[in-house]
Amino acid sequence: MRSRQLGDPPHDLVRYDGCRPGHVRADTALLICRLRADGASLTERVFRRGVGRDPVIPGPPPSRSKRRLAAQAADARCEAAELDLTGFADLCADAAGRPVRELARLVRARAGDWPGLDS
Repeated sequence: MRSRQLGDPPHDLVRYDGCRPGHVRADTALLICRLRADGASLTERVFRRGVGRDPVIPGPPPSRSKRRLAAQAADARCEAAELDLTGFADLCADAAGRPVRELARLVRARAGDWPGLDS
């Protein structure tokens, strides 16, 4: 199902990286943070989104088919394992079980309070 090779950055990053010179001010820094989740968390998220309990996000369409959801969860776990072997992001934060505000504080702290805004 995936077309990229191990170690290649995800397609969205290539798209953003390619647009920087023409669409982002030259004095703007782009910091890439990978939000990581373990296999159990990824599986739970795929199934929750599939049955409409979590927000719909880009990717495969929602489905109530357990077989399809299990395949999507397996793909997510495989891609996450591949990303664990790469160093494409500037930093990585474990998102599993963390509330959004806590995760945002963690990312900002690890990034040296990037982008330097008041909390």
